[in-house]
Amino acid sequence: MAKNQPAAKGPARTRHRRAKRSSRAVASNSTPSSYHQKISSTLGTDKCPKQFSCPVLDAVLARELQNSQFTMVPQLVETLFPEKTIPVAIREELPTILNQLYNNGRWEKFPTDLKSDGAEQRLAGFFNRIMTAMTSLPGCPNTYHARVWTGDYCNLPLKGSGPKHKPDLILVDRIKRAKTWNDVNALAELTTSLSFTQIIRKTLVSKSYLIFKAQEDRRYVITVAICGTKFYLSLFDRAGVCHSQGLDINDDAEKFLLVLVGLSFTSRTWLGYDPTIISHLNGAREVLVTKT
Repeated sequence: MAKNQPAAKGPARTRHRRAKRSSRAVASNSTPSSYHQKISSTLGTDKCPKQFSCPVLDAVLARELQNSQFTMVPQLVETLFPEKTIPVAIREELPTILNQLYNNGRWEKFPTDLKSDGAEQRLAGFFNRIMTAMTSLPGCPNTYHARVWTGDYCNLPLKGSGPKHKPDLILVDRIKRAKTWNDVNALAELTTSLSFTQIIRKTLVSKSYLIFKAQEDRRYVITVAICGTKFYLSLFDRAGVCHSQGLDINDDAEKFLLVLVGLSFTSRTWLGYDPTIISHLNGAREVLVTKT
């Protein structure tokens, strides 16, 4: 036993707590290693033993996206959905749909009341009504409409990715089964505010993260924010995010229709899925490898 060593002051439990706080401070102030795996690159399910709570998740994602968020990006709609991504039969009928469902400078039956209960289901119905009208036209077979919008999970946490979040609207394949985050092709969030607030941006960030967390074959995710009569398109990948300029649903009707058509009818690859990973209905996946 060492002699002439000063006795530690305070109870042992207090000393232990001080030591823990000190170690945390050192860890938080230490220089990060040259390799740091972002949480957007980690997979997870509801059974993961370690999960972030919602406030902690928001803080972690905000730190990871620091200096990686771009707003007011011009022509993001046209960049994500150029003509080549839309089937010819669909693209040729866009003016017809505008003539049928858009009159006097406004979309017919667009749900203007986003405050009352059921707004998510009404908005999903409006989206699906446009797509159904599209496929009912000559030259547009129903096989094109393989995806559908649903607001069924706006009050029910979607399973399959850990943290409990309730997406307002999700775009999924027409398969009759309970949905999980693994089934989400795209998502939309709505608010009565006309501005693209920090709150809805955080919401899009956290829910896009949950899609990445559940889908290892996802390269990027496209989201839509409905802010009153304004809409914003966002592109998330595992490194950052680009937000479009604010567009008006009525005044910019052609671009709004292009977004809906692009999300509903474009290929899975153009929606952000890795074409070298083939997913099957039973959950199995195959990786395509070509010889070089």
